[in-house]
Amino acid sequence: MKYASLALAILCGFFFFKASSAQPAFEPVLFKTPDGLTLEGRFYPGGMKKGVVCAHMFPADQTSYEALAKDLARKGYPVLTFNFRGYGNSEGSKDISRIALDMNAAVRFMAERVTCMVLIGASMGGTASILEGNHPKVKGVVTLSAPAAFQGLDARSKVSELKPPKLFVAAKSDAAAYDSAKHFYAHAPEPKEILLVEGSAHGTRLLEGPSAPLIKRKLFEFLQSSLGYGVRP
Repeated sequence: MKYASLALAILCGFFFFKASSAQPAFEPVLFKTPDGLTLEGRFYPGGMKKGVVCAHMFPADQTSYEALAKDLARKGYPVLTFNFRGYGNSEGSKDISRIALDMNAAVRFMAERVTCMVLIGASMGGTASILEGNHPKVKGVVTLSAPAAFQGLDARSKVSELKPPKLFVAAKSDAAAYDSAKHFYAHAPEPKEILLVEGSAHGTRLLEGPSAPLIKRKLFEFLQSSLGYGVRP
């Protein structure tokens, strides 16, 4: 009986270790915006010194990036996800016109922990990423269905000033996002890329649908190019 209990304990420990290895843990974090609000986030350590900041879409929250964040952390990238003001336990009300301030705070938080980073923004998070993409440590910006302008948040003119490499992704039947991606690509300086896929998936839902393998492969290639790591899907 004693040996059976010991064997069971070892077996449970083995499966716990496997589960822990398969599910990179995150650290709950808090940081302040320039206008004094406290935002909550999740920091996935990853292990490398070049990382990724993920900005969520409306009306989702940071959990929409959980699968991608874990995948990137397994590949060694430190990842920060966070809730914009008014979402989850982040302070303030949901004011989309001011979320560039939240993006600024997230970039500054990450800049203290990595040597450089790529911003990945879904929908409004992509628009905010364009607005804050010229930070010295930002080496690339990826947008997933980002609107050119949305409820007071406007990147139509700023995209022409965005210096780091850019990747604009949208679905062809997501009309507004499709038009915005084409606008961004037309007005952004080099280096730039555009990926237009079939269907109507929007934002982080692009990472779940039929086009997900293609988009993830392109995303990993972009990260490898921008940050220099040999990442594979």
